[in-house]
Amino acid sequence: MHDQRDFEQLFAAFTNAELTAEETARLRALAAADVGRRGAVAEVEAVHELLAAEAALRADTLRPVEPVEEASEGFQRLARAAGRAEQRIRDRLAQPSVLRASVDVTSPRRVRRVVWLAAAGLLLVVLAGILTHRGGQPALDLRTPDRAVLGHDRIHATSTLSARSAKLAWTAVAGANHYHAVILDETQAVLLQRAASERRETEWGLTAVEFARLRSSRGPLALQVVAFDRDGREVGRTEAGQQLRLLD
Repeated sequence: MHDQRDFEQLFAAFTNAELTAEETARLRALAAADVGRRGAVAEVEAVHELLAAEAALRADTLRPVEPVEEASEGFQRLARAAGRAEQRIRDRLAQPSVLRASVDVTSPRRVRRVVWLAAAGLLLVVLAGILTHRGGQPALDLRTPDRAVLGHDRIHATSTLSARSAKLAWTAVAGANHYHAVILDETQAVLLQRAASERRETEWGLTAVEFARLRSSRGPLALQVVAFDRDGREVGRTEAGQQLRLLD
């Protein structure tokens, strides 16, 4: 009974890698004569190897990248989440119910179940690091929608103009760097195009000359606004065929 209690206490510290060399030797001596104990020690050693591999991989995936302003906040959150997950796994292994299952020579399957559940949790942490940081550059931004899955954002714009209020405006798109805005005639030809110097704005104020040109055009007019990110990829646009009304 005394040996059993000593083994459980040492084994609890062993799961958290907190034993001295002398204590480790004592643990191995207590486990030597019992196949169940030897198996439990071997399984936890395997988990320690996984922990070391996970820590090394996490350190590699979280190394500084450029641009820092785009990646650092997300990766710090990932690091904290990985640390919490690792701690929960350690706490779970140290629970008395886990210890009893681990040292029960009649339940070798319990030992494997506990250890491999822990290994599966670590694997999820490692995969999260790989997905969010591949090849030294961010591969998956958890803060940004996947355009391939969700599609482009719909831009909602004003649909009326008047000589007194000759200004168009539209909704901003998350992640947009600039907007390309044109007014199309009935043949879908470009009648007016906003100046490139104003491309970052979500408003377009027409001059009196530009408004007069629209008034002189026959047939329906349409406003087309397309949003692009800093890499020139489209991230949003107005609905096709959105008509523009001119008021007196």
